[in-house]
Order: sequence, then C-alpha cells, then structure tokens
Amino acid sequence: MAQGNPADPLKAADGAVLLFLQSHYVYLRQRELEMKRLRKEIEALRRVALLLAEIDEQPQKESKPLTAIDKLGINVLSQAL
Repeated sequence: MAQGNPADPLKAADGAVLLFLQSHYVYLRQRELEMKRLRKEIEALRRVALLLAEIDEQPQKESKPLTAIDKLGINVLSQAL
C-alpha cells in the first residue's frame, strides 16, 4: 500500500476551506453592494414621494385651453420619447 504524506490531506482541506471562505466573501460583498444600491433607490423614491405630495397639496390653477404652440410642444415631446 502506498501511503502519501500526511500533510497532503491537510493542505487539500486548507485549500477547500480557503476557497469556501473566498466564495462566501465575494457573495457577501455582492449582497452589501446590492443593499447599498437599494438604499439609494429607496431614498430617491422617498424624495420623489415628498415632491409629489407637495405638488398635490398646492392649489390647482384653472386650466386653460391648449394653444397651437402648446400642442406643437406636446407633439414634439411625444415624438422625442
């Protein structure tokens, strides 16, 4: 029977543990970055919600009929989108 060096299984185990820890570190780092991005998005949505609430609270002005220039601007904007 051939017996290998007893240190070889330990080296292999150390390598496996190192690989496991590295992959978990990468996973956790990705999750942290995703959480950071989500926090920014939530903050942006809160700001937009506050702006929309302010607009909703402002008294509504009487709407006037659209002029030809207004209609032209609406057409240009809709074509640009």
